[in-house]
Amino acid sequence: MFCEEKLNELKKEFPATDFKDPFYEGPAIIEKIIQKLFEKRITGDLDLFERIKDKTLIKKCTVTQLFGEVIPALGTSSNYWLLLLSKYGVPNRVYDCKSVAISKIAGMLYPLSFSVADKKYNWAICFKGENNEVEIYKSKNAITPLG
Repeated sequence: MFCEEKLNELKKEFPATDFKDPFYEGPAIIEKIIQKLFEKRITGDLDLFERIKDKTLIKKCTVTQLFGEVIPALGTSSNYWLLLLSKYGVPNRVYDCKSVAISKIAGMLYPLSFSVADKKYNWAICFKGENNEVEIYKSKNAITPLG
């Protein structure tokens, strides 16, 4: 989870239109994302990547391609929900961001594990990387900015 210091740096670096921390609303937003875009499981694997509804591989790429091509393909004008996952794949924070902030935050993560969801909860894109390879999946066979 991000420490308060990193959050404060991001809030200074990006205007409120590009990065917001919906701290109080966060748990409800996370619950809505999971309810609409992920399978609910009482027991077993809690990892969101294993629970994506209608899971479809979009592509595999390198970390360089992720930051140079994939995240920029989200576009610069739309905001998305950025869902950060704990080391166990359980969601613990959500942010309202544009792709520039998503790229900056993703660059701070290790291991690389996060999801981006449409603000209308129509789709989610999940990113999971180890070493230099990143797997990118989408939910619900939806049309996303990445395909």
